[in-house]
Amino acid sequence: MDSRENEEFTQFLQDAVRQSEKLGYRPTLFKQMLNADGGYKTVKRILESGKPSEGFTRLYELKRLDLTCEAVIVESRWRPFFDADLLSRAERLLTQSGYIFERFAPLKSDTEELPSATTVEGAQATEGNAQSPAIMSRKQFLESHGATCRNWTWSWSFVNEQERVVIFGVWDRNSSGKRDLILHEAWEISRRGRKQPGYAQALEHIRLVEEKGYALKTFPMIYSEVEDEEGVGPAKIERIVPVLSAKSLMRVGNCWYASDGKMGSTFPEEINSDQTYSEGAGKAVTVNSYERNPSARAKCLAHHGYSCVVCAFDFESVYGELGKNFIHVHHLVPLSEIGREYLVDPIKDLVPVCPNCHAMIHVTTPCLTIDQLKLHLKQNERIKSGA
Repeated sequence: MDSRENEEFTQFLQDAVRQSEKLGYRPTLFKQMLNADGGYKTVKRILESGKPSEGFTRLYELKRLDLTCEAVIVESRWRPFFDADLLSRAERLLTQSGYIFERFAPLKSDTEELPSATTVEGAQATEGNAQSPAIMSRKQFLESHGATCRNWTWSWSFVNEQERVVIFGVWDRNSSGKRDLILHEAWEISRRGRKQPGYAQALEHIRLVEEKGYALKTFPMIYSEVEDEEGVGPAKIERIVPVLSAKSLMRVGNCWYASDGKMGSTFPEEINSDQTYSEGAGKAVTVNSYERNPSARAKCLAHHGYSCVVCAFDFESVYGELGKNFIHVHHLVPLSEIGREYLVDPIKDLVPVCPNCHAMIHVTTPCLTIDQLKLHLKQNERIKSGA
């Protein structure tokens, strides 16, 4: 690919970036790589890593795999510039993700101007169009990575003993992409009051990571709940995202998280609203924010006071007049999870928390409860004291 072609290819990718940004996904690092190295080197570097990129996962979630580097080189006129190994890797990942792609086939009049197109061994196509691939099942995906479990029906944790890797499936509702909930002590008993067999296995797999040094990886599972006549039913997997991500294990109170080591989600800012207790209307600012009512806040603090309910920190006692009446107010049920306007009870639904504890509450998805964070602080104090 010469400089002129690379410039055109880079512009082609920048157009895909702009479409991604309209969907709410901003691939900042990818844009930086494009500006620094151009399209050809950037795409080769991403695909040669052997791992699905964060951008691929995000675009999968947005149902726009057509904007990924993989789809771009497979389906566009730039395909002939990439070797068979990269194309095969790209097509395999697209197929595993259930994406029906169309291989680029130049018109006869164009064949003299482009390098001869490479073919992928074993690929079947008719007139340049890929046949509809079967979506890879969870079992097929995990077995392709050498992992197994006791029972494929109720397991959400798996192990590859040979490579010493533990793999957890993560529900999309429990994932921020940074710190994902993989095990909760409350999961030992189902909503029907029965012991969940997958819990004991998951706990054993946690121990392999904590005590035996096994690596931890996760993959996303899209949640689809099945309800019976009683309004309770087993969790059902609508589909999986066949992408493994390396994580580190983190315990907080009675929960275990798979962490990428980066800061978790940011809690919503507190902003003023009209004098009504109706809350929850989303506002577009630099981060997602929700209307916070000053009357509800005042009633909360009149009842609970200005000390943090988690760590008991009091700003006025430490900072004097400067810290008087300063504290954050936390919604026990996050407005972002309610997703609609509701009538807030200032005493039952709101509690005062210091900014540090407020940030830690929202560093996981779902966010921690007050009791979970208190338990985590106690456990951490025991560890520090050597007790």
